[in-house]
Amino acid sequence: MHAYAEAFRVLLDAGGPKLVTPPISRRVVKALDALFPAYAPATQRNLRLAVRDFLVFCMHNGRRGFPATSRTVLAYVTTVGYRLGADSVAQRVSAVCIVHRTARLPDPREDPAVGLALRRLMREKPPQHRQARALTETEIRAILSMPPARLVDLRDQAILLVARDALARRSEVVRINVSDIQRFPGGDGLLLLQRSKVSTGDPRQLVWVSPEALTALDRWMNGAGIDEGPVFRSLHRTGKLGARLRPEHVSRALRRLTAAAGLDPIGISSHSCRVGTAHDLTQAGFALPDIMQAGGWRNPTRAQRYIAHLDARSSAVARLRTNSADSCS
Repeated sequence: MHAYAEAFRVLLDAGGPKLVTPPISRRVVKALDALFPAYAPATQRNLRLAVRDFLVFCMHNGRRGFPATSRTVLAYVTTVGYRLGADSVAQRVSAVCIVHRTARLPDPREDPAVGLALRRLMREKPPQHRQARALTETEIRAILSMPPARLVDLRDQAILLVARDALARRSEVVRINVSDIQRFPGGDGLLLLQRSKVSTGDPRQLVWVSPEALTALDRWMNGAGIDEGPVFRSLHRTGKLGARLRPEHVSRALRRLTAAAGLDPIGISSHSCRVGTAHDLTQAGFALPDIMQAGGWRNPTRAQRYIAHLDARSSAVARLRTNSADSCS
């Protein structure tokens, strides 16, 4: 049984018949055991969070979790709507309803009142998509102008350049192994990247990396004595090499480099290279399908969020006014 499904079995048993009767509990656990392996790890975690949050709400309010009535779902939307964005609430309700359908239980979202409540929440509290500040090529040049003084600087610069070329998420960066790197005589190479948000098909993607990125990797691996296993590893204060780097350390590395170069580190995160390269590709005139391929996006809506600000500044009105101003000067 999937570990998450087993955890829910324990939770449902703890909730007792008031939360879910034993026969329904077995159907729900069986449905969860089928659902979790069908999704990418990040989606599994979101599904787990959504269903657990709903069940905790039901337990605290003396309501039945499965099968849930539309009145219970409406109460949940009202309760969590004040602290979560409309998108998050809709995703959690959707997750609960997916479990209902997989367990062959009545879908509470069939009641039009649930859809209307979510629509009302969308109007009252529209989603605000916060985006990491972009690290574009201009800022990366400023960062690389600072010569590395320590071994950790070599590692962080390699992280920066690999994340830039591969448009890699933090979990994808830290998964890279030495065996994933393929080199060509010209100095460039390919990197077998384990994409973290792929639920269907092969999650592995071959991405091109520049000679500059490979040189940075070589400097780091030679300095740290790495010839196999994880590429990016933790470093003790004494300089001793540790285990595979954790994902949260990617953000710290980028902020450390940004601050050392005299740039503002506020807003810099592990997504900054991904956003910055998407901006650079857009400004260079590459089409959305090219950008989606580079970043491993399958949903054009998600890819467009990364370049929304640039799209607005390149709109027809923006170009018209800019050209008019230039002609008058």
